[in-house]
Amino acid sequence: MKNIVKTCTVLLFVITAGAMMIPSFTDSAGAQQCFLEICKSAPGAGETGFTILIDDGGMISVVELFDGGDCFTESFFSTDDFEVTEEPAEGWVLQDVICDPNPGFSISNIQGGIDADCITSAEASTTCTFVNGPAASNIPTLSEWGMISAAVGLALIGVFFAVRRKRIRAV
Repeated sequence: MKNIVKTCTVLLFVITAGAMMIPSFTDSAGAQQCFLEICKSAPGAGETGFTILIDDGGMISVVELFDGGDCFTESFFSTDDFEVTEEPAEGWVLQDVICDPNPGFSISNIQGGIDADCITSAEASTTCTFVNGPAASNIPTLSEWGMISAAVGLALIGVFFAVRRKRIRAV
């Protein structure tokens, strides 16, 4: 009887361990593969790198792209949803994300990037270009120029009265 219990315990252990080693297939086993090409356009950026974050809901991939048509292709299944965003780069601002039209994709703009869903039953691919431009420098507005002019004017009036007082005392 002890041998039977021992044998059953070992057999149960082997079956459980074997079941854990069998690869599991997700929902994407029958889904079609989609390809999203992410490109960068930032005229005048030179060697400035732009960090792109690709979030598939479980893992975040980080890619650095440079101006001049630098691209990266991400593949995923039609059951997946991707958020592609750009981290702000000093001196540059994301102006637009331009995606090629493709009926196999549903792409919507989000803060700092796009949300891409592959909605086709066949293989599909599209390209999205992240377009950056130089950030606006701080140029004084009209009201700031007015304050500067008023300060200069008051300083000149103060100098005028100081010189006048000095002349009156000298006489």
